[in-house]
Amino acid sequence: MPERQILWQALGTAALVAMAAVVGIAPYVYYLSRVRFAHLIGQQAPWRSPVELMRAELLSIGLVVLVAALVGTLAARRYGLVGIGDRALVRQARSLLLFAAPALGVLSYLLFGRALAARVPGIYPSSLGWALGHALKGALFDEVVARYGMMTILCGVVRNHHLANGLQAVFFTVQAVLGLSFFGVRPDLSSFFVANVAATFLTHMVLGAVFAKYGLAAVMLFHLGVGIQYPLHVAMAIR
Repeated sequence: MPERQILWQALGTAALVAMAAVVGIAPYVYYLSRVRFAHLIGQQAPWRSPVELMRAELLSIGLVVLVAALVGTLAARRYGLVGIGDRALVRQARSLLLFAAPALGVLSYLLFGRALAARVPGIYPSSLGWALGHALKGALFDEVVARYGMMTILCGVVRNHHLANGLQAVFFTVQAVLGLSFFGVRPDLSSFFVANVAATFLTHMVLGAVFAKYGLAAVMLFHLGVGIQYPLHVAMAIR
């Protein structure tokens, strides 16, 4: 196959991956900015309307996603990672996808999510539609940016996918902790908070390991299984 044709196919693949990530994050951004936490966003930038803020956020997200999609598509396999993966790899990972991922999601919710939802109302949506939107955000957007993009970049720098996995887990755990300030949650040294941070780190490590061995498609499905915690919250609230 001519080199130019290979490049165009890669660019087309990157475009599809980027579009999937944007589709995944869009409902989440709308939920934060228009449905549940508009007042918090308004406090951060009172001179701009919610619509302007949402457009600006989606634009910046689009640029990040585009870079991540290009990096993953063009460089993942070069650095010894699987890349997108295929159906055969997804089948190999079926036990993880069908059992381990939902179990991790349920355990995460029961140990940490339920308490966090009580502390910050709205961080776990109360309707099934928005809950599914949160799960899709994790599966589509987070995996493109965190594993397909960032982990690939780190793997290119350190030339070791185990070390790259640890570094991306540290980076996104710190990002998650800092992101809690948006919801008014302040880090502390309580046993609950420390255990929550440790669990977040381990979850990112597991996701990175799944990506390295089985590829983007498999880790997206795995993250979707972990996202069962969001509809679980809705179901428990109805009881």
